[in-house]
Amino acid sequence: MGKKKVLIFVTQLLETGGIESHLKEFCLQFKESNIQVSILILNSKASIQTHSFYKEVCENAWIISDSNTLIRYLKLFLLIPFINLKTFTTFYSNGQGDSIFYIKKLLFTIKNWVHHHHTSGDFEDQKTWTNKYLKTLYKASEIVACANYNAKLMSQKLNRNVISIPCFSREIFIQSKNINPSKIKIAYFGRLIKEKGIEAICKLSTLETFKHVEFIIWGEGSLYPVSYFNLFPNVNYMGSFKNKEELKNILNNIDAFMLYSTHPEGLPISLLEVMGAGIPWIATNIGGIGELSVDSKLNYLLPQKTNFDELVQHLLKFTDHLVNEPSVSLNQIATYKNKYASEVVKNNWTLVLKLNN
Repeated sequence: MGKKKVLIFVTQLLETGGIESHLKEFCLQFKESNIQVSILILNSKASIQTHSFYKEVCENAWIISDSNTLIRYLKLFLLIPFINLKTFTTFYSNGQGDSIFYIKKLLFTIKNWVHHHHTSGDFEDQKTWTNKYLKTLYKASEIVACANYNAKLMSQKLNRNVISIPCFSREIFIQSKNINPSKIKIAYFGRLIKEKGIEAICKLSTLETFKHVEFIIWGEGSLYPVSYFNLFPNVNYMGSFKNKEELKNILNNIDAFMLYSTHPEGLPISLLEVMGAGIPWIATNIGGIGELSVDSKLNYLLPQKTNFDELVQHLLKFTDHLVNEPSVSLNQIATYKNKYASEVVKNNWTLVLKLNN
C-alpha cells in the first residue's frame, strides 16, 4: 500500500509564533511515519533557515515569499495543476483568511478537508470571521479547535460538529529547585505584540511592590526593540530563541510564566510547554486556557478584562503561592502526559486526517 499524503496549506508563515511552532512539530512527528507530508505556504515571512527546515523534513515544500500580492497568487496558480496531480489524501488548512476557501476549490482532487482554527472561537473572535472564512468553516470536512471550550463555542455558532485537538508542543523535563523569595524569576516567551501584555509586564517591573521579582522576556517583534526594554532596569530582555535546547535552558532558569493577554488565545503552546515542565503560571482565562489549570494556586487564572491595578493584586497573591508551594507541579506534568504529549496528539491528528489506514 502506498503512503498516505497530506498537504498542509498555510496562509502566512512567520518566523516565530504558535502556529509556526505547531507546524514544525507536526512535520517532524510525521516524518518517520508511513505518511508523506507536503506544505504549501502562500506568504512566508520566515527565514531561509526555516525554509530549509521544511524542505528537509517535508516531501514537498512549496514556499511563496514574494512581497507583491499579485505575484504570489500568480505563482500559486501556476502550482495548482501540478499539485492536483499529486493524489493527496487530505488537505489540512491552518489559520484564517479568505484564500483558504478559494485554494481548496482549485484543489478539487483532494476530497478530505480538515481545517484547524487556532484562536478562541468566542464572540470577539467570531466578529473577525469574514464571509469567505465562514464558508471554509461550513464546507470543510472537519473543523478542529485547540480546546474543548473553543470547540463548543464554534459548534454553537456554526451548528455543526467541531472537534478538539491540541497543537503539538515540546515536552521538556526540568529539575525541581528552590525559589529565592528575594529574587523570583517570572518570564514571558513568545511573540512580542501588544496583546500579550508586554507593556504591562514592563510597568510591573517599575513598582516597588515587585522589587523582589525579576521579569525576563524572550521573543521578537518590531514594536519592542532592545531599546524599549532598556528603559526598564528590572526587565531582562534575552532576545529570541530558536530550538528545543534553548527552550529547555529557559525553563530551567525561571520560576514562573506570565501571560497577561487580550489576544483571542486558543490554547497557547507556550503554556502547554510550561505545563509539561510543571512550572507555575499566571494567565488570562481566555479560550481553552482554563482547561490547563489543575491547581488554582500554581495555575492562576486572571479574569478577562483584568485591569492593571487588579493585575498587581493578583500577581501579589501568585508570588506568595510561589514561595509557599512546590516549584514543580507533578499534577501538571501528569495531566500534560495524559492529554497533551506528542504521542497522544499525534494519534488524534492521524485519525482526523484519515491517515490511519
